[in-house]
Amino acid sequence: MSFNCENLRSVSRERAVVADRKPHRERGGVVLVAAIVCLSVATALVVVTARQSLDARRQGRHERQLRQTEYLLDAGIRRAIAGLRGDTSYAGETWQPVTALPDFEVVNVAIEISHGPGGSEDRRVTVVALLGKSSSPGFQTQRSHTFLVPPPPTADTESSAAPDAAETADRPETTTAISTPDPE
Repeated sequence: MSFNCENLRSVSRERAVVADRKPHRERGGVVLVAAIVCLSVATALVVVTARQSLDARRQGRHERQLRQTEYLLDAGIRRAIAGLRGDTSYAGETWQPVTALPDFEVVNVAIEISHGPGGSEDRRVTVVALLGKSSSPGFQTQRSHTFLVPPPPTADTESSAAPDAAETADRPETTTAISTPDPE
C-alpha cells in the first residue's frame, strides 16, 4: 500500500467523522441520565407534597374532633350543673347525644356525682366526654373535668352571715364553675 496525499486525506476524514460521532454518543447518554435524574427529583417532590397534604388533612380532622370533644365536655358540665340545681338527689348519668353529632359513631358523656373530700357536704362532679368514629381507641378522643359543687343553700344558711375567709380558702378554685349561666 502506498501512501499518497489522497489516501492520507481520506484516512484523516474517516477519523474525523468517527471522532465527531463518539462525543455525540457520549452526550446522548449524559442527556438521558440527566433526564432520568430530573424525573426522579420531580417524582420525589410530588410524593413528598402529597404525603404532607394527607398529613395536614389528617391533622385537621383530629383537631376538629378534639374541639368537638371539648364542646361535648362543656355541654356535659352544663348538664351536670343543671341536674344538680334541679334535683338534689341527682347522682349523674350517661348521656349519648348521637343525633347532635351524626358524623361520629361513639358519642358519650358520663356524669358521675360523689361526695367531696373528707366527708364534706360538697359534691364532686366528674364529667367524661368521649367522641370517635368507631369503637377502636385509636379513633376516639376523650376529655374529662372534675370540680366541686357546694351544697345548695338551706333556710338556715341563707339567714346566716357570709362564710369567713378561712372557710372558703379550703375550697378549690374549680367551685367557681357553678357560677356559669343556666343552660337554656
